[in-house]
Amino acid sequence: MSPEHMSDVVGYAVLWSLAYVSFAHCYFSFYNLGEAGRRIRLVIELYLAGDKGMTIEELLAAYNARMILGARLYRLLVSGQIVEKDGRYFVGQPVMLYLAKSLVLMKILLFKRESEGLSW
Repeated sequence: MSPEHMSDVVGYAVLWSLAYVSFAHCYFSFYNLGEAGRRIRLVIELYLAGDKGMTIEELLAAYNARMILGARLYRLLVSGQIVEKDGRYFVGQPVMLYLAKSLVLMKILLFKRESEGLSW
């Protein structure tokens, strides 16, 4: 293989790798719209309350943290990402953990930050 051809191959490999990582980051960010979804739901609840507004008790009843945690635990259990043994939860298939670690690695490489507590 000629040096020119080899540099093309390396260049394309770098380009495709960067594109893949960028699309993966976009997908992961889109997947995390749930974070924004909670805020949106809160604003919608307040909007629907109209001029009377809502007390903190009413907000807590509509925006129950136990309900949110229960729904998340159920999704994680069904997907196999966590497992329950004797009433305790453990990491199962650590797909999201690997995604989170890859994002932390990208942050460290791109922004020179190590703020997350994920150990390697």
